[in-house]
Amino acid sequence: MRAESKLVSQQRYLEMAEFFSMRATRFALVVMSGLAMGSAHAFAPTPADGELSVGSPAVTFTGGGDGVVPNVSPTAGDPVCVTNTVDCDVFTLNISLPADYAATQANDTIKVDVSWDVAEADYDIYAVENGEVIASAASAANPEVFEFPAGQGERTIEIQLVPFLPVAATYTGNVTLEVKEPAAPTDLSEGGSVGGDTRVVVSVIDTGINPYHSYFRAGSRLYPGSAPDSVTTNVKAEFGIGPACEITLSDDYDADVAKGVWAAAEACDLVWFTGTNIIARSSGDARPYLPNDNDDTHGVGVTASVLTANPEAVILFLEGTGAASETFAMNHPSVDMVTTSYGPIGSAPLPGNLGDSFKGTYHNGKLHFGACDNSPALAQPDSTCGPWWSIGVAGFEETQDNEEFEASEGRQLSSGSFPDFVADFAQTLPYCDVCTSGTQSVRGTSFSTPRSAGSASRILLEARRAIGHVGSIHIRPGDDRPIMAQGQLDGAPFGFTNWQLRRAMELAAYVPGFEEYDPINGVFDEVAYPVNPVAPWLSISWGVITPDTEHGFVGLSLNALGIADGPVPEKAQDYCDFNNSNIDARKFYWDNVNIGSETFGNPPSPEPYLYCNSPQPTYTNNPPQAVLSLSDAELTVGSTMIADGGASSDPESDRLTYRFDISDGTVREDSSDAMASHAFTAPGTYQVTLTVTDAVGQSSSAVENVTVTGSSTGPSAGFVHAALDSTVNGQTVTFDARASFKCDSFRSEECTDPATQRALSNPVFEFFFRDDTGDITASMLDDDGLIDYTYGAAGTFRPFVVVRDANGNSDAAQTTVTTELDIVVNGPEVQNAARLTADYDRNSPVVPLQVIFDASQTVVRDGFEITSYTFDFGDGNAVTTASATVQHTYVAAGSYSPSVEVLFTESDDTNNTETSSAKSQLVQATEASAPATGSSAAPVGVGGGSGGLGWLTLLPLAIAGLRRRSV
Repeated sequence: MRAESKLVSQQRYLEMAEFFSMRATRFALVVMSGLAMGSAHAFAPTPADGELSVGSPAVTFTGGGDGVVPNVSPTAGDPVCVTNTVDCDVFTLNISLPADYAATQANDTIKVDVSWDVAEADYDIYAVENGEVIASAASAANPEVFEFPAGQGERTIEIQLVPFLPVAATYTGNVTLEVKEPAAPTDLSEGGSVGGDTRVVVSVIDTGINPYHSYFRAGSRLYPGSAPDSVTTNVKAEFGIGPACEITLSDDYDADVAKGVWAAAEACDLVWFTGTNIIARSSGDARPYLPNDNDDTHGVGVTASVLTANPEAVILFLEGTGAASETFAMNHPSVDMVTTSYGPIGSAPLPGNLGDSFKGTYHNGKLHFGACDNSPALAQPDSTCGPWWSIGVAGFEETQDNEEFEASEGRQLSSGSFPDFVADFAQTLPYCDVCTSGTQSVRGTSFSTPRSAGSASRILLEARRAIGHVGSIHIRPGDDRPIMAQGQLDGAPFGFTNWQLRRAMELAAYVPGFEEYDPINGVFDEVAYPVNPVAPWLSISWGVITPDTEHGFVGLSLNALGIADGPVPEKAQDYCDFNNSNIDARKFYWDNVNIGSETFGNPPSPEPYLYCNSPQPTYTNNPPQAVLSLSDAELTVGSTMIADGGASSDPESDRLTYRFDISDGTVREDSSDAMASHAFTAPGTYQVTLTVTDAVGQSSSAVENVTVTGSSTGPSAGFVHAALDSTVNGQTVTFDARASFKCDSFRSEECTDPATQRALSNPVFEFFFRDDTGDITASMLDDDGLIDYTYGAAGTFRPFVVVRDANGNSDAAQTTVTTELDIVVNGPEVQNAARLTADYDRNSPVVPLQVIFDASQTVVRDGFEITSYTFDFGDGNAVTTASATVQHTYVAAGSYSPSVEVLFTESDDTNNTETSSAKSQLVQATEASAPATGSSAAPVGVGGGSGGLGWLTLLPLAIAGLRRRSV
């Protein structure tokens, strides 16, 4: 396993020190030149601020030049601008977007690019919001460009421009709202996505990933034509990856460090390395995501092994082999499979096993592949390949097309006994920290296991494509059998579970013949022995998992699932008897002996594992129930009807699509929107039909009638077009429908010219104030179109207005509002509310770090007074005091979230108290830079591991505890 901390090698440290020294010298020259000029080289942009909105999606500003008038000094605590050196130019960007903009346009970004007219100049640019840098571009490029998520609502962003070189230059900045294709809606609450992609996600938990390597990119053996493209817009939306966390790397690690690329990656919870199929999450090590050095590259080879078996797999790489990573993978709704290649040496019967591995397989429907020991130890007590719900993989020597050497096609002796399957023990893979090319031979069940996961992911991906499954595993309420894939096969609903996929793999696993074994290679394969043709299950259990088309494992598995037409493989009864006994032994150990097991004393019921002689479960799916309601059953010509199918449901909670058919010939095709509106142009009786369809193609319909009266000619002709605007002030919302009008066309796009619009005759406005579930909480009639309404709580609501004119014509308009809790300072509605700020040296937050916490801005309600302040510093220390300010010293580097709880006591009744809590901004404390030492870097190589050593050599290593299974 990885060491507790990552230390940069001496050479790397010296290189970094030299780089930062050069940059510091360069910066000093800038300062000195600025002082020599008599003032700093910075000028206020023109204009000084700008507005960005949907209606005004672009802003331009200019600055620089030959003048020497400095810009305003930066404010205290500003994370970029440095007082008394080189002042920043600051352009204030005011963003105004609808309250639901992020929900409807999740992929939109705000792009900033700044260019200048003098080649020798150099500007760095930063976006700062609420004192935090949210995006930056600090390279030698001209122009400098970055993007950040558009977000929603009202925002103020400072675009800070730092002149890195004291060269007079005129710059031009462009800020644009980049409108991009919206992602399909995603709902993870039921354990699956509803995005429109067929994909498979394999989570690799290991020590570090090298996304620089060409093996993962276009032009490699895996991707000879074009770049991998499995990480789509929908996949990024599932994992919550915005543009700021789409990390683009150069070919130079040091250059990327200097540009702040890796600092940007470290600030993200999850990142996508563009041009690859790799999404990653770091545990926050010294070099996040990356291997420590060339001796810490286990995760690079493991990831490559998955993709060698299935280049189309999406990789969720989790750096860090602890319980936190395991729990994250086992519970993330978008993960289909998890592969782990580490654990205790010698398969000792230790308590405990992977975090939430049983929950991940039984309740969340995933497959877990665990590496068996690199010794002939029994798999049953092994904590990573022993649990009966996990798939244990041991070693087999298989020749691959990309390998220069020939293998013995035999069972690897120094590998765990009685696993579920075996797979290739020796592979040729990338195995270096930040190199961009090259492979080498690596050995161990560390690589057998991810290769098996990759092979299984190919089966799942092909099956999902065949039946039209999109998104991830579907968890159906009240059903302990999550569905790994569901859709239609031959016109009928079809689906299968992870247990059924596992059973298909057992049937399809390859059984090598005795004649395939090469005894000469067997000697050089660290004693790989032939598979006994009389009882092959004794050495290979169900058989070999391989993506090799020669043995047809993937195709035979699809046959066994019933996806593809072809022979369904069968194993002899002896296979069943032996492997059933194997599972029974493992079940007994993990359910009755190992007190640390998730199933100890509580085995699941019903039995999920599918024994080879047990009946296959039948996939069932019930049709959805369509429910249709109309806003009006009787209308006049020109009025608008709202058809609402939001009350429709599906027994399995599948995603639904909604189709509306109106008998006047209007059709609203399948959509995720449960509501539709329609204006009728002629009198008559019309049928409105709603058809709802679930994820596997089953549907149901509901029909309602509407009667339309009146005439489309005469003085009352014309169609009402409703408009609704809103302004939020706390919990009170002002609704404005006064922009509603009348037009001779029922198509709003034909009424944009003011000359076609007429005032309404004696209109009546009926406002409906709905809560976030869609229920109408209240309604009001109004005759001037302007009204205030106060919601009873903070939240998001979807109100609408129906506008009617004197002739009975009507139309409806809807909006979305998000209210906030009212706090009125110095007014009758004032509430006791804590406030907390933290003041420290943010330019050099080195431990021991002294921070002053100030709660003096706390708001006190009339009739109350403050009794005490309880400060929690986030590092395990807290203090209760009557003082509003305290000082605290942080002695360890880290990210801390301080808070204060204020106790208020009523002046006239000391028994009546209230409390209020508040947090300050995060306190980031860092270690001082360590000096270079005289120690030499560790030698470059594959690294040691149990697979290549005898068991006597391993005995002292077992005392050291856990380590990864590699050679």
